[in-house]
Amino acid sequence: MIFGARRENSRPRAFYMKMQAMLRACKTAFLGPCGALPQAERRRSFFSGGDGRRRGRRRKTRRRENAQACEEVYILGEIYYNREMERIRFAPLFSGSSGNAALLEAGDAHILVDAGMPARSIERAFHSVGRCCSQVNALLITHEHVDHICGAGALCRKYGIPVYANAATWEAMEDKLGKIPPHAVRVFETGRGFCIKGVEVLPFKTPHDAAESVGYAFSANGRRVVTMTDIGHVDESLIDIAAGCDLVLIESNHDVDMLKAGPYPYPLKRRILSEVGHLSNVSAGAALAEFFARGVKSAILGHLSRENNYAPLALATVRAILCEQQVPEGEFQLVVARRERPTGVFIVE
Repeated sequence: MIFGARRENSRPRAFYMKMQAMLRACKTAFLGPCGALPQAERRRSFFSGGDGRRRGRRRKTRRRENAQACEEVYILGEIYYNREMERIRFAPLFSGSSGNAALLEAGDAHILVDAGMPARSIERAFHSVGRCCSQVNALLITHEHVDHICGAGALCRKYGIPVYANAATWEAMEDKLGKIPPHAVRVFETGRGFCIKGVEVLPFKTPHDAAESVGYAFSANGRRVVTMTDIGHVDESLIDIAAGCDLVLIESNHDVDMLKAGPYPYPLKRRILSEVGHLSNVSAGAALAEFFARGVKSAILGHLSRENNYAPLALATVRAILCEQQVPEGEFQLVVARRERPTGVFIVE
């Protein structure tokens, strides 16, 4: 690319500034104003920090590398919009007892499920998966507990994101969110589907000690992704919801022995172990065996407790249950979601 050439080649400074403006326009046209690459990629580009400003004079060799990086941004952006419009992208940003949030994308839809971490943490998580909060079309709330709504009010006010919840959840969380603009308040009926930018959303009831806790089933381009966390048990209705889906995020909150021997007070232990509490590793494994029999082949274990579980323990326990139920290991993909940072981007195609 010409922009990587040496300054000694009699090119005037105005020429280089013009090329810089052209490259910035290309980046905005293909990736949007916030960029669509992970932050590590944006740091490599000529537009350091992603905002189009140069930070000091670079050496000639550095300029050549940066010009090459700009070419990569242009190409990757073009490929992204041509190739992935027909896919569902699912990225668990945070999943655990300290906070929960997940991003689902399909075509023009960018849907955030829960916002249980501070707004700044969610913004950083978005940048790490190459997105910006300003792209979000909808924020869907599962229930009113703080580890699911902590940053919802701030994100709504800052970016004008519509917040979706059922009437009972709105009533329970309204005071916790702060002032929400009336135009951003969206109320749905549990069990009745609706559409967001071409994505069909079905909110379904989940057994949890909240006003009216729900999970979500998303359908787009002939694919389905289901999220169900904060569930005290798995009944036949949840198995029917998950049947045939391409990817399910399911709770695997605790190891029962760790919980019983742990530091939690007895009333809290009883709540977690109840039918409207949280799902154990063993129960998650049993549920996934039922899901496998109904056509599910990929799952993410989420909402792990910091005090009463470990990722390797949850994975090993669920794998053992699946093995006991004659589920071949090579035919079922299983991942554990991270508590405090994005797990990765799962492409459903």
